[in-house]
Amino acid sequence: MDIHKPKPWHGLREFGKELGTIMLGVLLALGAEQTVEWLHWQKDVGEAREALREEIRSNAYIAAVRAEEGRCYPARLDEMVAWAKGGPPLDSSFGGNARFAGPVSTVWEITKAGQTVARMPLKERLAFARFYDRVANQQTVIQIERNYVVRLVRFLGQPSLTPEQRQHLLEDVAEDRTWFQVGRNNNLGLLVQAKAMGVTPGPFSPRDQGRLTAFCRTTPAQAQ
Repeated sequence: MDIHKPKPWHGLREFGKELGTIMLGVLLALGAEQTVEWLHWQKDVGEAREALREEIRSNAYIAAVRAEEGRCYPARLDEMVAWAKGGPPLDSSFGGNARFAGPVSTVWEITKAGQTVARMPLKERLAFARFYDRVANQQTVIQIERNYVVRLVRFLGQPSLTPEQRQHLLEDVAEDRTWFQVGRNNNLGLLVQAKAMGVTPGPFSPRDQGRLTAFCRTTPAQAQ
């Protein structure tokens, strides 16, 4: 077996040429590796962006439905107040057509934890963060709303109320009215933010359309 000994360098020029060749090879290898990694992240970011926009579209739809409920809900609370003040009792269907659904943030949490969001442009990242900050706030508000609705419906179906029950009902209605308005403002804000990001909800489904018609007792108008 022949063993070829490396040729000695003849001067600094030849040494520099050899060194330059090695460095060029290393740089090309690193560049190729970084290109592959960049393409990988571009694919991940594209998929994350698409999934986030779909989640925002779903949240915008929920916000539009809830905003419509919020437009009608004060009239239902007025019926509660009238009952507490001696008016006719309400049947057990009160509030039954309200959805009380809330926005979700599953995709946001996953993509944020996986560092995919961190590789998006800053402006886009901030827009997503602001939207989901409001989502988090709305999730808290909706839970409070649900608690008050549970407290309100416990009076339904009763033929009459005691003075103490009337007082509790009036207090609960006042609290619920406040939180429902906060929730409606949040829903309208979510719609504005989604629209600014180029995302709009679809039309109400026939099921939600019918449910809102029954709840509002009028034909609902799609929230903008």
